[in-house]
Amino acid sequence: MYERALAGRTVGAGLPYQLTQSRSNIMNDSINYISVKGYDEPDHFMVWLEREKPRWGALFPEIASGFDLKKINPGGTFLPRIIVGMYLDDAYKECLRKIDNGGKPLFKFQLIEKDVSDVRKEAGKDMLIFADGTQAHSHFTVLATGNVENINYKELAGTPGYFAYHYRHEDAIRDYIADYKKPEIKALILGTRLAGVDGTVLLNDFIKANPSIKSYKLTMTSREGVIPMVRVPPKPGSTGNLKHINTNNINAAI
Repeated sequence: MYERALAGRTVGAGLPYQLTQSRSNIMNDSINYISVKGYDEPDHFMVWLEREKPRWGALFPEIASGFDLKKINPGGTFLPRIIVGMYLDDAYKECLRKIDNGGKPLFKFQLIEKDVSDVRKEAGKDMLIFADGTQAHSHFTVLATGNVENINYKELAGTPGYFAYHYRHEDAIRDYIADYKKPEIKALILGTRLAGVDGTVLLNDFIKANPSIKSYKLTMTSREGVIPMVRVPPKPGSTGNLKHINTNNINAAI
């Protein structure tokens, strides 16, 4: 398995789910919609939540204090993505334990910290080309690109106030807003999907922490203008009603 230099990150969880990410990044999946086991064990995540409550609860005591699966509505519970990252990291480590098979490995597994920049066919095999110029071959390749960094608008690189990828630049964004001295600030977020929502919430948190900023406006834009879907297992015969981002409120804001 090839993964770019981890630099303190865990493997099982993608970048938006790392412990270093903002606590305000919330899942758009309810807790009973999440499971690395799929339909075979649909409650896998909820079982993990109960078992590991002391661990994740140490990071989010305000959530853990009222978290009781016997009393809450799982279909209406959306947790910080950091907690799901811990779950994914545990799932990865469990896979490694199963591969090790008590010291009798089922097969050879390697984690190589390199950034794959290209994949080509050569003599019936896949040739992997790494960012450092080295190469490797494989009989087949699975692309698990995850959340990739934006490669557009390279001409804006280094421009004050421009950040190409907030998941990798949270500290820089926090510092920029903390040092902002004007009473008004406007920000444009390119993208309205999950990363766009995360970035907007992140900016909102940072701006509110700066007493110098008295007013602000955050604008999200994208080619499609589509917001992320909130995924909840439906109850038989029931339909969901949007409370905030519904037709009436959207029309009133246009």
